[in-house]
Amino acid sequence: MVRVDFAEITVVAVAVDADFHSCCSFLTGFIFSPAQTWEAFVAHDPGAPQALVPGAMADYFVAPAKHLYQVPKDLDPKVASLAEPLGVGFHAVTRGGVQKDEKIFIVGAGPIGLSVAAAAKERGAQVAISDMIDRRLDVAKAMGADFVVNSGKTDPVQFVRDWTGGDMAPVVFEAVGHPKTIESTISLV
Repeated sequence: MVRVDFAEITVVAVAVDADFHSCCSFLTGFIFSPAQTWEAFVAHDPGAPQALVPGAMADYFVAPAKHLYQVPKDLDPKVASLAEPLGVGFHAVTRGGVQKDEKIFIVGAGPIGLSVAAAAKERGAQVAISDMIDRRLDVAKAMGADFVVNSGKTDPVQFVRDWTGGDMAPVVFEAVGHPKTIESTISLV
């Protein structure tokens, strides 16, 4: 395990906005895909050529300097690392126009889906979230999700139909980024 002494390095946050790439991918109506949002140039070792790959979960990440913001020295880097997923979640909920008491559905209970859930709950919405991993759903429930749906065991479309009395969800967030989940999300609205 490599230990990093954060006192010896400058910790930065990367602002991903419309100028960098879009932070929410709009499919149709009010379906958002914050998980499949932008691409990054990465190189896995300093001598390797750069390659365009999805996301920024890599050993190296290249971003324009104008999008970098120094994290204050007194802010724990672990806390600072929440800026991006929380920013994506709160921005998506704002763009989705989520209202108090509105029934919203989130596909994916990873960091982005959980951030969307937190933002929607902050606005007073009723939140149902799906995933195939029970541990993620347990976290979602502990964070305040009203309903959790294991999509490997329960059909999300039937759940939403029953939950809304047949009206379906007025706002659905897709936070997985897989083509199949993006396609299936359309049937939830």
